[in-house]
Amino acid sequence: MPKEEYRVGGFWLTRRSDRKGWFIAWYDAKSQQRRVRATGTDDFQEAIVAIHRHAFQHDVLRNADPDDVPLARVLLDYWHKHAEHIPSSTQAKIALGLWNSHFGGITVSQVTPQAQRDFVNALAKVGHSTGYISRTLSVGRAAIRRAWKAGEIKSAPFVMEVESAADRRGKDPKGRPLTIVEMGRLLDAAQSFHILAFCMLGINTLSRPDALLGLTRDQCDFEHGIIHLNPDGRRQTRKYRPTVPMTQTIRPWLLERPHEPSRRRTITLRQDHVIAYNGRPVSSIKTAWRILRIEAGLDDRVNPYSFRHTMARELRARKVAAEEIDIMLGHLPPGNKTSLIYAPYAPDYCQGAVEAIDDYCRRLQDHTKRPITAPQMIRETGGGLA
Repeated sequence: MPKEEYRVGGFWLTRRSDRKGWFIAWYDAKSQQRRVRATGTDDFQEAIVAIHRHAFQHDVLRNADPDDVPLARVLLDYWHKHAEHIPSSTQAKIALGLWNSHFGGITVSQVTPQAQRDFVNALAKVGHSTGYISRTLSVGRAAIRRAWKAGEIKSAPFVMEVESAADRRGKDPKGRPLTIVEMGRLLDAAQSFHILAFCMLGINTLSRPDALLGLTRDQCDFEHGIIHLNPDGRRQTRKYRPTVPMTQTIRPWLLERPHEPSRRRTITLRQDHVIAYNGRPVSSIKTAWRILRIEAGLDDRVNPYSFRHTMARELRARKVAAEEIDIMLGHLPPGNKTSLIYAPYAPDYCQGAVEAIDDYCRRLQDHTKRPITAPQMIRETGGGLA
């Protein structure tokens, strides 16, 4: 067995003659001695994970040569410094696992075009779609670019794309649009107040789900009738969060106070989120959504983005101005028009969109048994909601 099996920066994996398992070794310049630390495992792959964690905690990359930096180190840094904190962390973790599993212990510079083509072919061979492969590649691409932009590596290899812009434009939207009858079934199937409130917000704001789950009442300006989907202090990203008008339908839902926490709870989070369950913010609705969709008898192409695409289609069908639809969808990036900073305070801000959404909700009331414009009435009567 060779003394040195795997190296990450100034650390390497080694064996000891007097003890079982793999050890992390490094040279301590201060004491001028070699140091070792047990990984706690005799499995080589588990030891690789351990050495990368150790390097992440103790070794800072600075303008390193990509020939010397293991790809696994860059992927791990990306996970801890970015991906584990984003809404799509689960998908990112799966993608990073695929990269690690395929490429093993290669360095960043070894992510060559041919190596990438082999990766793509391997993913396709086990049945992954082109779209799935494209998303998987994008995670690795983001990890490598993050390390380069942060000055951790001198250069970054180009990571290929398997989908063209035309392919992406031709794909069905994420979350299929619903008919008004299906929308009524969805609302009637809600078994908890917070999931019903989420649905109403989705219909009336066209917002992405993560923005709705993070929405607090201090983002709602009742005086001017607008909702700031991007909270103070949060930097805008590529998925721009706009300021949207407050429709007459959604106003009472925003004024409605959430349920107080159960007295049996010993810890209470004092946060005023619009979407709250038992007095606490809701970080995910995956389980509640799955139950809702099944109860409504809808297929699995229906997801929380369906509100966004349904209402965008409705606004277009009603000939709402394209600029207003873009604003509602957050398709106008920061700085595109200076006037947009002040536009939300105009009395007629996105008036066409407001009228179309309110009219849609009046028609929707004919397809649902619940009084969707009166949340207090739902509270008082229970309506089968938890």
